[in-house]
Amino acid sequence: MAAKDVSPMVAEKGLSYAKLQVMSDVGYCLKTKSQGLNYTFASESELIAALRPALIEHDITVSPVDCELLESVQYETKRGGRMFVARVKTTYRFTHAPSGESEDVTVFGEGGDVGDKSLPEAMTCAYKYAIRQAFMIETGDDPDRHASQPGVSKLELQKQFENALDAVKVADTLETLEKYQHVYTDLRDFNDTQMSALQIAYDTSFTRLHAGAE
Repeated sequence: MAAKDVSPMVAEKGLSYAKLQVMSDVGYCLKTKSQGLNYTFASESELIAALRPALIEHDITVSPVDCELLESVQYETKRGGRMFVARVKTTYRFTHAPSGESEDVTVFGEGGDVGDKSLPEAMTCAYKYAIRQAFMIETGDDPDRHASQPGVSKLELQKQFENALDAVKVADTLETLEKYQHVYTDLRDFNDTQMSALQIAYDTSFTRLHAGAE
């Protein structure tokens, strides 16, 4: 493939101008409804699919340049299981290839899992918010618009998430699993990472139970 011909004018306008062009091209990435758990979120793949063509068109690269593990803790769930939670601080560098101009964006991410996926989930969370905020990508679901559950502390919300995840993972029939479509419908205080973990658990249990029913 031939190298892209970049005019001197494009290089002269620099990173800020290129970012404005990306924002003009990509203003929206609609959150989609997740099967089974009845919630919406913008996944990493959807954000990349929306942004990547515009980033290529306007000569911007995105690279992680630093990642610090802030916390890695374990909780015991009410069922006696283990929940692993990781929190990271990551810096991404946005570089305008023609001009060489760059800027660093530092974001935080959190991930929770009963296995070994809490750290990757935290990094994915950080990456999603870095690219969303850098280019002001609207997703149609601002969490600040939803009031938190009255009287529910952060610790209690974490326990609710742990119990929900545990229940989905140990469901023993398809009928039981289907009930969670309704039980977790209004859990709007859960963040994207927690909702993603619930969706993965639901899909895994559905596949397991469906195979056993055949």
